[in-house]
Amino acid sequence: MRGCKSPDIDFLIIGAGIIGLSTAYHIKSMNPGSRVVVIEKNPGPGMGDTSRSAAMFRVFFSSKTNMILAKSSVEYFEHVEKNIGWDLGIKYLGYLFLVDSEELEDMKPALDEAERLGGSYRIIDRDSLKNQGFNVDVSTDPEASLMGLPDIEAGIYIPKAGTLDPDSLVRYYEHAFKSLGGEILYNTEVKRIVLGPKNPLGIPGEPFAWQDIEAKGVETSSGYIEARSIVVAAGAYTRELLEPIGIDPIVNPKKRQIFVIRANTKGLADLLNTKGYNAYNVIPFTILPRGVYIKPEIGEKSFWVGLSDNLGRPYGLEELKAEESFYRYSIHPVLTKYLPQFSQAYPDAMWAGYYDINPIDGQPVIFMVGNIEIVAGTSGSGIMKADAIGRIASALALGYDEVELYGGIRIRSDMFGLARRYIDPEKLIL
Repeated sequence: MRGCKSPDIDFLIIGAGIIGLSTAYHIKSMNPGSRVVVIEKNPGPGMGDTSRSAAMFRVFFSSKTNMILAKSSVEYFEHVEKNIGWDLGIKYLGYLFLVDSEELEDMKPALDEAERLGGSYRIIDRDSLKNQGFNVDVSTDPEASLMGLPDIEAGIYIPKAGTLDPDSLVRYYEHAFKSLGGEILYNTEVKRIVLGPKNPLGIPGEPFAWQDIEAKGVETSSGYIEARSIVVAAGAYTRELLEPIGIDPIVNPKKRQIFVIRANTKGLADLLNTKGYNAYNVIPFTILPRGVYIKPEIGEKSFWVGLSDNLGRPYGLEELKAEESFYRYSIHPVLTKYLPQFSQAYPDAMWAGYYDINPIDGQPVIFMVGNIEIVAGTSGSGIMKADAIGRIASALALGYDEVELYGGIRIRSDMFGLARRYIDPEKLIL
């Protein structure tokens, strides 16, 4: 494989995260005779942003597109657990979205639409939230008033939502792909995509602008690898690979951070063990006003806490180090107003990763430029939509007009491209 110069590789996939491995598996599954090779700079699967994810999912959207992608993928993951016997660690914890009175009223049409699409929810009243330890009346607090924090009118609880183990999920796809004869090269970093003329004339300096140009292969840390088609599923590093060859992938990386708070006080332990929502008798994944979220981690008896900061957080690759100051000054002040149990709670551990964000509509971008396919822009929902995205990307790479997702729904393979894109907007941004 190293220094391979004959194009006996049909599909070369850059990236062994969840999207790259799902795409690789489905290409190999749809076209068993093709040679499919995945290259990854890390020593194992899913060691980039997949491993740094909060790994949450929900099957509750007002957008039909979102509902199709998430429902199909989550149902496939359930199939993997129940029928194939691969433990993905799926836990239906639920989502609890806390809203003020104005937000609740504004969301009602979107909630009704989500119900019409097959989702379900229930309203949790203020008294119930108070009994569970939430401070729902913050407007009398001068600091909260200065911060512009609203009182909580209700909680919107979504039961068909939860978490899974991202490492187990990527290892399932790795195993399934390799069992079909797929190949993976770890510790192999792509330096650049190499272009050349479709019909070389042997003229020094090729390719020229007047020639038909295509990707010939990739230059890697282990040498040159040639392939007939290249699939870029490199997540946050997509732009870094594509901009130098004149392709705008639309997507950009943005840093995201998670902070681990141990439930080592009675107040935090009681909050963690909130009953009445799920089979595990723990608090659901909870989103507070201003976007601060807490995720219960049952095994380690802790909370994962985060906040997606948008305006003010630059796009681009930066030092992947979590900033304790971000927790202390951007998260903690909001968190403690609604949940005083966290007043003296500071991170025991923390890490950072990237979202590869599509700023236009937040949906994946899956399109072809010649023999290069771009699969990116999952915008923080890559895990919950991974199987559907992999099937769509595979169908497009193989030249199929349509693809059947798990569960039998058929959609156009080019619907997430740039030319014929039509994505119904999501109104339930949780």
